[in-house]
Amino acid sequence: MEERHDREHVSFSQLVAALRMLARNDFSQPLLVSYLTRRATAFERAFEPFSLKRTGFQPGYATVDESPKNEIEFWGNLSGLIPD
Repeated sequence: MEERHDREHVSFSQLVAALRMLARNDFSQPLLVSYLTRRATAFERAFEPFSLKRTGFQPGYATVDESPKNEIEFWGNLSGLIPD
């Protein structure tokens, strides 16, 4: 059976809007999100209302080649759990 790799892209604004709705516009709602480190500036700009900070945790992929373009990191607003 042939494997399909269709990708649906969601914009930052769509993702932020969905998370705002789920958080009921409470930007202090604890949140942990992983994303590509190469897009960190755009990610941080989009999620600015949530005050997300880099956690320093960079998990790897099991099935994706190791490459700087594929590096991901978690950002969060989990007070007391993320070093300054």
